[in-house]
Amino acid sequence: MRENLEEREVYNQIFELDTALWEELERLSPDDVCCRALVSFDKSNGFVVPFLNKECLCDIHQRKILLSEGGENPVPFQVALIVLTYLVRAREIPLTNQMVTEREVKGGSFFFRGPHALFTDPVLERFHDRPQPFLDAGIALGGVPRDFGDASFEIRALPRVPVGYILYQGDEEFEPRIVVTFDSSIEHHLPLDVIWALVNVISVELIKVDK
Repeated sequence: MRENLEEREVYNQIFELDTALWEELERLSPDDVCCRALVSFDKSNGFVVPFLNKECLCDIHQRKILLSEGGENPVPFQVALIVLTYLVRAREIPLTNQMVTEREVKGGSFFFRGPHALFTDPVLERFHDRPQPFLDAGIALGGVPRDFGDASFEIRALPRVPVGYILYQGDEEFEPRIVVTFDSSIEHHLPLDVIWALVNVISVELIKVDK
């Protein structure tokens, strides 16, 4: 599991944000961004974006994204990519309240394979026989319990992006598994590669908060 975690976290070290994303955000009206993404804007600090159980500050003047209570250190690459892409792409549409798997998202059945399979195996390894700690970890990230599988929760990862995690412990017929679900509107807010990054971040955080 340790190697898998390090493998996913290495993306935070070897990539930089595309400057085109910053340029696109700078061209947008802050009022429009706030309305579409359900975030707030401060002229001094930039956009304030709820993310999991924290808030990120997106400083468009210095082109950096920080945790509101995390000092001056920028957030990891994948978090920055998620937040910045969301600010640029989010649309002012309501939730459908129809939760779907990654393969039901448009294009997902082809994309989420091989190296782009969702990062759930280490979460399953950690929690397969521990439904209550699994639920506790989700709640620690701001999730709320749901009534699916043997344990489940839904996290509002971003204001318009709920993400569900469901644990099935398995039995004589079926292997244990983790299923990740999204409101079907997610395809209007995040592209597939950023959905993949979002699950990377959430899964790593679930393991980290489990004491």
